[in-house]
Order: sequence, then C-alpha cells, then structure tokens
Amino acid sequence: MISQTARTSSGARITTVSSMTTSSSTYAYLHDGPSLHPHAIVDLTYLCLVDVVLFPGERLSFEQYFDPSVRHAIVEQNISYFGLVLGQVHPEVGYVPAQVGTVWTLTFGADRRLECHARQRFRFCQPPSTVTWNTHSLHVAKVEICPELDDLGHKLPRDFSRNCGFWSSWEIARFHGPTVMTRLIGHYRDVLHQWGYAEEREKQGDEPRAFSYWLARTAPLSNVQRQSMLALDLPVLRLQRMLSVLAAENQMMLYCIACNDKNKRTTAITHAQSIFQVTPGQSGNYVNPSGFFHQALTVSHVQEMNIELEDEEPTMEDSWFEGYAWTIVYCHVCKTHLGWQFDRVSDSSVEGEGEERKDQFFGLRRAALLSNARE
Repeated sequence: MISQTARTSSGARITTVSSMTTSSSTYAYLHDGPSLHPHAIVDLTYLCLVDVVLFPGERLSFEQYFDPSVRHAIVEQNISYFGLVLGQVHPEVGYVPAQVGTVWTLTFGADRRLECHARQRFRFCQPPSTVTWNTHSLHVAKVEICPELDDLGHKLPRDFSRNCGFWSSWEIARFHGPTVMTRLIGHYRDVLHQWGYAEEREKQGDEPRAFSYWLARTAPLSNVQRQSMLALDLPVLRLQRMLSVLAAENQMMLYCIACNDKNKRTTAITHAQSIFQVTPGQSGNYVNPSGFFHQALTVSHVQEMNIELEDEEPTMEDSWFEGYAWTIVYCHVCKTHLGWQFDRVSDSSVEGEGEERKDQFFGLRRAALLSNARE
C-alpha cells in the first residue's frame, strides 16, 4: 500500500546500549529477558520514526517494519537494545526527536523470526541533535532509563501530602493505581470493550502500568497528547488523564490536523464512538511495501461530506486486512492524505471468524488527525 502523503520516510535511527544489566524484569508488561536498571545512564543507538509514538508492551516484526540498511546494521553490530523515538518534521532543519522514547529488545519469536519488544522508556540526558533528512543514518546518544514508579512508594503531590502513616479514602481514590483502574473499567466498560480491552486483558492481566500504556496507545489522542502520556513516570497519572478523556468520549471528534494548522478551521472527519477493532488484539501499527510506517485508527463511519476518494479502482494488493480492498482517502478541503477506505470483496477465512464482518470501514492515519479530547 503506497502512501501518497507528502511525508516521506518513516526513517529511524537506532541506538546501541553500551552498558546493560542482566537482572530480570519485575514488571508484568515486560517480556522475559534482561532489562536495564531504572535511572541507568547508557549510550543508546536510536531510530527516529516520523509521526510515530510507541509505548512499552508493543511488538513489531523486525523484518516487516525496519529498513534493510537498519536491519543489517543491527545484526552486524550485535545490537540487542535500541531506541525508537517520535520524530517531528521541521520544515527547515529535518526531523526533531522528542525528549522521551522507548527501549526495544530484539529476540526470536515463536516462528524463529526476529521480533522487537518495547520494554522500557528512556529520556535524553541532553536535548537530542536534530536528525537530518537522511533518516537512515545511525544516531547514538546518552540517555537515562526512565523509572516505572510505584504509586504507593512515592510522595503524593505537595498539597496532598501529610505526615501520617496511612492514606485517606479520597487520596486512595485519586492516587492508588489499582483503585483508579477499577473505577475507569467500571465506568467505561462498553467503550473499552469496543476498543478491544478483553483481548488485551487476557495478555496483560490486571496491572495498572500495562493498562495505562494500552489505553494511551489505543485512545483517539493526537501525537502530542500521546507523547505527553509517554513522558509520565506514574501510571496513575496516565489513568487520571484517561478518565478525563473518556468522560467526554460521547462528544469527542477527530478533525483534519492539516486544516487546523494551515487554514485555522475545523474539518470533522469522524466521531470517537466509531472506533472499533477489525481483528482482536490488532496493534494499529502498519507498514506498506515502500517502508512507510503508519499508525492508524479503524473506524466504522466518517463524515462523508468532508472526505474524497482517490479516483482509482479499489485494490487488494498488499491490503492490511484480508478480504478487503483499499482506496486512498483525502480531506475534501485541504487534500491531505487521511488514510484508506476498506471495502469487503471476499468472504475468505480471517482471524476473528464467526464475528460479524463489516462491508466497509476506514483506516485513518493518527498523524493526520487532531482530537478535541481534553486531558
């Protein structure tokens, strides 16, 4: 699937870690194997992915998602840890990395193919240098491994702290991760089910950190909002922000970000209540044969008067969804590439067989959308 968007490469730069530990991870969402000590200062090889925000707990196919030159460098240099970080396009200087990214490990999957697992977060010790337009060059920087703080093991915000040996009920309601998680699931069970939480719960269990990361990567948030979620060290703070987001879910709209940036106007594209999962456990991360990395939301309906389709026949070539043909979708106002329309053309057996399959749905690029969600 070849993107027509003006943004070209989802270039990435990788990071090698010069100092590693062999301690076992204590966090449920981290996969088996060694992890880096929180607060450790390491030299990390990193990739800058344009308009892509990734969270701990995600997985990527090494062969599918990375440029051949990058794969060759990682294998040749025996790199087992590397970093991925959001690259924001600057029209004059190139790609500017965000301050916080994710640490990934390279392992063999069940089929003996190489897989990448997002395990931890890192923060640049100094503002990272601007990445040039050549997005396939390697970069190395000194970073600090971010801690994953336990809610009960750290001080409350200053105005809530008291020199006593117990928490009051209202402090627990606001600052105890499992309590906030239970409240969030209880109030918004239907929305979470539509977003695929049942499948995620089977994989991750009831763990506030894993749940907070899953929510942050699944919710219809802009990349700026997602990046701010990634930078938080306390899971309970992510959950509190998501409570605010979900409280207004029935009024949440997604707009064309280019219309907002260029024309200072709001062009509504879809409603948050239209979000659904085509197949159970889908990640929302996709790559096309040209190597462009896309993060997409799948929605059942769009504002048809605000979109237009490419004037070509739908094609099944390299479709991300078996049995569906795709057509490129543009904003009707500014002609920005918003994503794709998928139309069912066969009844072939696919994952999720037995469930009702939609005749049509849309895959919308997160990078092309602006949310009115309030954190």
